[in-house]
Amino acid sequence: MLRRSCLLLLLLFGAAFALYFTFFTRYFEWPGNLIAGGLGSFFGTVGLGGISNLIFVRRDTRAFRRAARHEPFADGTIVVAAGPIRPNGFPLTSPFSRRPCVAYEYDVMRPSESTSSDGESAGADLAGFAMGASTIETPSGGVRLLGFPMLDEFPKTRTPGRELADRVRAYAASAPFERLAGLAKLRMFSELDDALADDDGIVRKDFRLTDDPIPYEQRRISERVVDVGQQVCAVGYYDAAKRALVPRGATVNRLWPGTADAVHARLVKEARSHARTGLVLFGVSHAILAGAFYLSETRYARVSGREQVSAMRLAIQDDDLAALERVIHRGANPNAVDADGDAVLLDVRKPAMVAALVRLGANVNVRDPDDGSTPLIHAVSDGDVERVRVLLAAGADVHAATTHGSTALSGAIDGNRTEIAALLRAAGAEVQGEPVERRREPVERGRVP
Repeated sequence: MLRRSCLLLLLLFGAAFALYFTFFTRYFEWPGNLIAGGLGSFFGTVGLGGISNLIFVRRDTRAFRRAARHEPFADGTIVVAAGPIRPNGFPLTSPFSRRPCVAYEYDVMRPSESTSSDGESAGADLAGFAMGASTIETPSGGVRLLGFPMLDEFPKTRTPGRELADRVRAYAASAPFERLAGLAKLRMFSELDDALADDDGIVRKDFRLTDDPIPYEQRRISERVVDVGQQVCAVGYYDAAKRALVPRGATVNRLWPGTADAVHARLVKEARSHARTGLVLFGVSHAILAGAFYLSETRYARVSGREQVSAMRLAIQDDDLAALERVIHRGANPNAVDADGDAVLLDVRKPAMVAALVRLGANVNVRDPDDGSTPLIHAVSDGDVERVRVLLAAGADVHAATTHGSTALSGAIDGNRTEIAALLRAAGAEVQGEPVERRREPVERGRVP
């Protein structure tokens, strides 16, 4: 049951992490996307857990109301069994306080500052739990309790002094402990899982978690005990054939000390508190993530033009179109200039990047501060036909001239770049004084694609 619950929790967290990580990967670079995904999924799961706790308490509330009306228990439903709990035979005896009881759990812990010889930090040296066959005497009749209930709601008790250490030492010498030192400690979860799903109401487990001698006088020793005849309240699925509360699926029997009314009030209060805490943590954490998202999405709007140009050129150098788009979407001005006054588009050589920059807002007719040349004139000078096509499709001015009077077409003619000259003429470019027949010749011969 614990394994199933843990698996469901891990699957829920994994699904949430995948969603958050996928979302933030679009906006945050590594490892920011990992951190944001982890924080978002953790606090998202916490918030969801708070809400689900309220839903479960609402379900339990119906069972408490049925119990208050003394309605008969319905088979296969969640019910509340409240009343004195008594053993069906001889009672158990708690290991340290020696009290007659129907169930107990105990642990012998190392202080937090201590370490064992194998280098392990604070933890348990001994741990165990037990339950005898027992029945809760309710107004509707006796109800057996099958499956070990966690006793976290019962107070821890301690008997201070040397007498307690002597009792623990005596118990450790006589009890049939399972040795689970090292990695074998993981078996405890499997053993506890089996106890939670027990179907006869009789459980006993004792574990020794170290091979070192145990100085009991230096250990924190505690136990939780369900006394014979103690007023308790249990919640679980009712099995009419067994007249018992039984674990089912990922739901285990739960047991509290006290009356049904007191336990119900406490459950509702705790559920509301947990839900508030979970939602507050969810809200605060996601407000922080939203702030980080905003700062990330506007980061280049808050830096100088030179830094904007540097970020865009880095993306272009890496031939990373997604990075270029991300930089501009985050506030970089595609028309920003560097320290020499040069815009990015003037020195881009890759046609795809030229097209992307223009699409993202770059001025296709931006001028070189030295000679007034444009990206189109640069592309002609480089003899790059594809770049010329892209710039012409983007509306580049074919008549723009440098400070020396050169145009894109004159540069193509001087460089004997016939195909480029044809493209420019098809776009409306002409050289002053050139014969009309020569200007139209490429078109007449079908040389313009």
